Formats: sequence, C-alpha cells, structure tokens
Amino acid sequence: MELERTPMARDLDHLNEQVKAKLEALNNAPFSATGRFDSRRQMFEDEEHKYLGRLPLQAFCPLDIRVLVVDRGRCVRISGDGHRYSTPPEYTGKRVSVTITDDKIYIYDLDSWVKIAEHKRYKKVQGNKIHQLTEHLTDEERKYQRQPREWVAEFVKAGWPEDFADRLVRHLKKGKTNFPCGRACNALMRLFKLYPVSVIYQALSTRLERGNVTYQETRKRCEQIIWAKENNQEPNIGNDQRVAVDYLSPTHANIRNNYR
Repeated sequence: MELERTPMARDLDHLNEQVKAKLEALNNAPFSATGRFDSRRQMFEDEEHKYLGRLPLQAFCPLDIRVLVVDRGRCVRISGDGHRYSTPPEYTGKRVSVTITDDKIYIYDLDSWVKIAEHKRYKKVQGNKIHQLTEHLTDEERKYQRQPREWVAEFVKAGWPEDFADRLVRHLKKGKTNFPCGRACNALMRLFKLYPVSVIYQALSTRLERGNVTYQETRKRCEQIIWAKENNQEPNIGNDQRVAVDYLSPTHANIRNNYR
C-alpha cells in the first residue's frame, strides 16, 4: 500500500495528527496477508481484542527508591531539594526504605516493609523544609502545635474570660503564618503555677494595652502587683521606668527561657 505524501508538520501536535491519520488509513486498508480478514482493524477486533487486559486505575508513576538513615530529629532528608520528612520516634538512627514519587514520600520499615509514614512531597527551595506529621510529635511538641482555638480553650479552662483569652491568642498570632506563638502560649501557661489567676489577668491586661506581651515582661508585672499588695501600695502600671526593682526576679545571661 502506498501512502500519500503529506506536507511537513508545523509542530509536534500537527505531526501527531498526521501520524494518527496515516495509522487509521493503514489499519482500515484491505489486508491480503491471509485472506481471512478484510483489514488489520478487523483482525484486531475479531482475534486480539478479547485478550487485552484492563488498564491500571492509576497512571504509571516513576519511582525513586532509597535506603536512608533516620536522623536525630526523627526525619529522613531527601537530597536534592533538602526537605526532611518525619518518622515515628522509635526509628531514630535506623535505616528505612523511602519511595519518592512526583508528589508523595512513602517511608517503610526495612525489615517488614510495613509503611510507617506517608507525606506530601515538597520541592520549594525556600521556606520550611521540615515536615512533621502530628502522630510523630512528642507530648511536649504537641503543645506547641496546638491551633489558636485550642490555646483559647486552655486559657479559659485555667480561669480566664473567653473574650480575653481570644484577644491574647490573636495578639500573639498576629502577622504569623504557622502559629509559632505556641512557645509563648506554653510559657504563659506556666505562670499559673506561680501566681493567682487574678494577678496574671491584671498583668496581661496591662501588657495587651501596650501591645507588648512577653513571658519575661508579664512575669515582672505579676511580681510588681504582688509586691505592691504586700506593701499596701498601688502597683505602678503606668510607667515601667519608675518601677522599683526590689520585687523583680534576678536576671542573668545564663538563665534560660528568656522569651523577649
């Protein structure tokens, strides 16, 4: 069978259209090889089509399989883009099998081949490069990962009015994207072990009015209020520069948890 000459394709799409047209013409052309079939298409439909299997439900996806060691941060690092993905804590220091696809990271136990983690894959060069699943966090880490409404609920449970707690959390979260104020909230919660609720409330009210809420400043204000009450004086909440220092906790460069 002779095929007609066609003009040169303009681009790849045009070329594919030309190839498809030629294939249709070839497959539908009279087929004289055996005499049993009129064309290649008839032979395919009558003899071969019934033996075809079903196509997979998911399209083929190229994989990259690696054996990596879980670091002390309980993560595996994907070289190339530098992103790190969490594993259960018990796998720290162990080797695991990591399957990398275009949009997913699968982590398997190297002995049992049980899947222990599944992550969405990230490729951006800039920004956060540590991706932790909630189930891989320790109890202490979970405190920092609480959502704003959860922190509000914690403060209300401790004895604060809900509107005040909501105002405080919104202030701490202001301008942030991933709610990194969990550290500050957790620090402020520790004040309940040191001072009465009414004292903390009064101290934080002052700090909120000034738009400056930190652990250290709030604790100083709490001690100022208590000192003033013990000495039958009104706490000087209007001018930080005129505050006596007798009641303040000592400060030092080696004292930890300075949340300024």
